[in-house]
Amino acid sequence: MKVTIVHGSNDTYGASRVLLQEVDSLLALGHSVHVLVPNGGPLQREIDARGSGVQLTIEPKLLVLRRSNWKDSLKFPGLPSAMKEADVVVVWTLGMAGYIPLLRLARKKFYVSVHELLEDNRARTVFKHLLKGAFPVTACSRAAADWLTSLGVTPSRITVTYPVLPDGPSDRDTNPCREGRSGTFTVAVYGRLNGSKGHLEVAQAFQEPCMGDPSWRLILAGAPFPGQENALDDVLRLVDKDPRISYIGEVASLLELTADLDLVALFPKKPESFGLVPVEAWSYGIRSIGYALGGAAEVLPLVGGAVVPNNSPEVPNIAHALIAMREDWGNLQGLPESDQVRPRLSFQNRVAQVSSVLAMFDPLMAGRGIEQTNLPATSSDPS
Repeated sequence: MKVTIVHGSNDTYGASRVLLQEVDSLLALGHSVHVLVPNGGPLQREIDARGSGVQLTIEPKLLVLRRSNWKDSLKFPGLPSAMKEADVVVVWTLGMAGYIPLLRLARKKFYVSVHELLEDNRARTVFKHLLKGAFPVTACSRAAADWLTSLGVTPSRITVTYPVLPDGPSDRDTNPCREGRSGTFTVAVYGRLNGSKGHLEVAQAFQEPCMGDPSWRLILAGAPFPGQENALDDVLRLVDKDPRISYIGEVASLLELTADLDLVALFPKKPESFGLVPVEAWSYGIRSIGYALGGAAEVLPLVGGAVVPNNSPEVPNIAHALIAMREDWGNLQGLPESDQVRPRLSFQNRVAQVSSVLAMFDPLMAGRGIEQTNLPATSSDPS
């Protein structure tokens, strides 16, 4: 069966990483996959590594709905040939939801994969309308599923397909205490630098008088979408004035930072749909700290992360939480063992859930069946 996935990004963050896990699942079920994206980028490299069963095509005229660039929504889209020829189309994230009416009009089989929690009233109204119908919807977390239900999507249409937990290093330390090796304490904020992931707020916390100790370090990783450059400018102003803070731009995964990292900070300005970063950090033996908002309310307790109340004023609250974490570092319990974390986030589970979604169209579309596939223990892509 031919499956076309239409996606609005060509990066290696969040939804793009989970897209690779969807590709792996579809390949394991015996299907061929064609990914459409609007521009070039590092996702191409990951797709190429998966062999002849999957290809990626750049379609510059794809309609992508972005709050940072609403003029794109004025385009009048047509269905690219790869979508017309597919047996099933996957609308990957609500950023591609403009294609839902066209797919319905063309009577194409499709499902929508949701990786958002949007509380803006206008957005809720738009997507409440677009998501009406009987087509399947997948959600990346229980929080995303509950949000879809609040829009009127019936639970019978929703399948939760959790991201896959990657394999970490074989010597993963379940009781990390790295500070003593260098005398510094290094915190990282990692993710799309769009003004809502907490990069600026954590950098501002470093400016609080209580965090004047020169042994603190902060690494800011990520890059903005076009139209979000102001968020980067705000961060760089603090980077320029504080030698303890470094901005390293876009990185392929958190693994690139782990040599010097003690703690990952997650203080977003709005709820995240899942929380890939603390899962990835756990897999490399790194502890997380942050707000239990949205999907993070599931993830942080699962991986032994520290939960911080979302109190005001925000910046001093973050500063005091980081200080308290460092002061108590030697007394913290070890991170959860694999058998406590992996069952919910296994590749086998994801393949089974993807298969069940395809079976909603036709039982024969489900693929060869999970018991017949040669499945790896986990996806090879870090999430």
